[in-house]
Amino acid sequence: MSNSTLEALGWDDWFAGRAAADCHSAGPFARVAAVDRELLLLINDSGVFRAKLSGKFMYDSRSSSELPCVGDWVCVEKTPADPVGLVHCVVGRKTSLRRKAAGESSRRVTREHAGASRRVGVACAFYTPTRATA
Repeated sequence: MSNSTLEALGWDDWFAGRAAADCHSAGPFARVAAVDRELLLLINDSGVFRAKLSGKFMYDSRSSSELPCVGDWVCVEKTPADPVGLVHCVVGRKTSLRRKAAGESSRRVTREHAGASRRVGVACAFYTPTRATA
């Protein structure tokens, strides 16, 4: 991958170091743009393409927090002839946002949203009731 494309997507020396430690492969790497059940939408220097998780990766994952989410970097195997790539590992996250899963409050399942964002904005609407005068 070209460095300018990777840098435009958020790749830096920190991710390169994590990739060397986390993935047994030298790449290629891609950024997760969307997750749709078992298919991922990935972006790298060759463009936008779909990928699925390898069977070994699925088997080795102990929880949903280990699965790729939007903003993650993944090591993917894809040739130009393949319509769908194969994800082998997730590069360690620099940051993540977590929330409780919908449903029972006793469940400890969380959803993660990774990314290189350093700022998080939370929008709230404030309502100040006014007193009605009689």
